[in-house]
Amino acid sequence: MKHAANRDEVMTADAGTMRQFTRYAKVSGLSLDDIFDDDLREILALSETQDRIPAHGIVDALEVCAAAARRPALGIEFANWTDLHGFGVLCLLWDHCPTMAELLRINARYLHVESDALNVTVERQGDEVMIRHMLAIPAHYGGTQFIESTMMLSIRIMRMIMGEKWAPVRIELEHPEPIGGRRHLSPFGCDVQFGAERSAYFVRPRDLNTPSVRGNAQLLDYLERQIGTLEEAHGGTVSSRVSQLVTKHLSSGRATLEHISTAAGMTPRTLQRRLAEEGAEFSLLLEQVRKQIAEQYALTERKPQLTRLAFRLGYSEASAASRFLRRQFGAGLRELVQTIRASAYDRPPG
Repeated sequence: MKHAANRDEVMTADAGTMRQFTRYAKVSGLSLDDIFDDDLREILALSETQDRIPAHGIVDALEVCAAAARRPALGIEFANWTDLHGFGVLCLLWDHCPTMAELLRINARYLHVESDALNVTVERQGDEVMIRHMLAIPAHYGGTQFIESTMMLSIRIMRMIMGEKWAPVRIELEHPEPIGGRRHLSPFGCDVQFGAERSAYFVRPRDLNTPSVRGNAQLLDYLERQIGTLEEAHGGTVSSRVSQLVTKHLSSGRATLEHISTAAGMTPRTLQRRLAEEGAEFSLLLEQVRKQIAEQYALTERKPQLTRLAFRLGYSEASAASRFLRRQFGAGLRELVQTIRASAYDRPPG
């Protein structure tokens, strides 16, 4: 069987979140030196001196701390504790968004400046609008805490516009209900469903255009131009941007050359040329993203199902996902799960 790919260290995040988590750990009685392995200790040290750190750092930190402290509410507690103005440059825009629709646009457009670890999509579904959160990087310990934390953070930001009593219609989470129950979910202020096909929260369409008394469209426009300059500095390669976009659109079936090139602001021919200049190809990047998603699913999903994995990989048929696994890993889903988990659990301690 072919070996799983290593974690992609090119994906980064603003170090401000890890610095906030360090302060949170101190006030909440978490000893990060005792809990973290060598990899996380190194990232923690980097966050003290660098502007950006590996994106998986905060994802793994939340997960291992929640497990070590037996605190299933840790991700949500951290999101409620944080200073909304203590993140990266993206938080400068939140105060000035005139509507929820503008806030969603800003976050979807510039989220990678804050972190490569999360993708957010917005989609109209009947009488509701779905805001979906997806982990965009391989996560060694899973992403349950990270997803719950980013959703809580998003809802806090929404309440800056809608008022403190506002809540989504409901929340759907892919992961199973925690053993300790759901009492820790009360800050969401709405019904939460576990074991769903996606992790998302749903809002009323009329909420999108409710004006904020704090909004300032002119100042938002000015700040957005400034963050565009920072985005160019962080942007890295065209290949990394394409991989982010593929991850974002894969499960919707829109990870095609035409759609991704449009999302990247290029024609298909220009995108192919830019990728070729970097020694990359769109089809190979697509396969690489699918491989990373399959590895993450095999490692973290409690009850892996080929049909659900096929959906995440952008396939309409389970048989297509099965052929992909055979081609990339030389194994079916069950064998892939066994091999990847054995490899993960056999790692020497940090």
